[in-house]
Amino acid sequence: MKRNSLVYIFLLMCLTPIMAQTIEYADEESSTEARLRVGANFEYKPVKGLSLSLEEEARMRNNFCTFDRLYSTFDISYRVNSYFKFGGAYSFIVLYQDGRKKTDYVPYWDLRHRAVAHATGSISFNRFTLSLRERFQATFRTDSLYNEDEVVNPKMYLRTRLKLEYEFFSKPLKPYISVEMFNPLNQTQYTNQWIDEMQYRLGLEWRLDAFNTLEFFYMFDHSFGNDVDIKSKKGKVIITPETEYNHIIGIFYSIRF
Repeated sequence: MKRNSLVYIFLLMCLTPIMAQTIEYADEESSTEARLRVGANFEYKPVKGLSLSLEEEARMRNNFCTFDRLYSTFDISYRVNSYFKFGGAYSFIVLYQDGRKKTDYVPYWDLRHRAVAHATGSISFNRFTLSLRERFQATFRTDSLYNEDEVVNPKMYLRTRLKLEYEFFSKPLKPYISVEMFNPLNQTQYTNQWIDEMQYRLGLEWRLDAFNTLEFFYMFDHSFGNDVDIKSKKGKVIITPETEYNHIIGIFYSIRF
């Protein structure tokens, strides 16, 4: 009996801080800005159906005035037939973060790793190609500046993209439109969203020759989530809805051999 009482007291002491927390919702914060993405992709096909690629991508934010991040991505994919392909990728990500309280508000560099698995199904009719891509990704943080109760690590998503392309008969141009949905697979106990980002893209691929291609696109990125701030000493959890409307211009170069 005494042992059970001690167990009960111990559990009560552990749960009291959680039970005592009050959740407050702050006013929604929203922002709109222009961003830029530029990159280069090098693709090699050693055998039929197998593709190896290396891509470097740089991003700017704050109306093109601030460096945002750099991606270095290695991808391997295999095309089973004209309707289906699958593969995996690894990305090394370098982010330039704004200063925060833990860094005395001094900007700092943040490194992350991302693992990706993807599969794409496509059908062609006349000169159109319709494709559906499912992509699982897990992004791992390497810094120690986050609270495990405020953010998850790794952050996992299932991304679903629907894309329609058109190929001209006599011109080396391929316009396309696409829409992509971001479905978070793991979240903190204070957030529960089925979708937290949508991307709508209008682009054009220009085939310079048999090996070189330029791609230009405009993308409207709409993200909506919650910022969780746990005030342990005050027994408060402050949740701030955040919405971003980003207008993104992209320029990419690809070489295949």
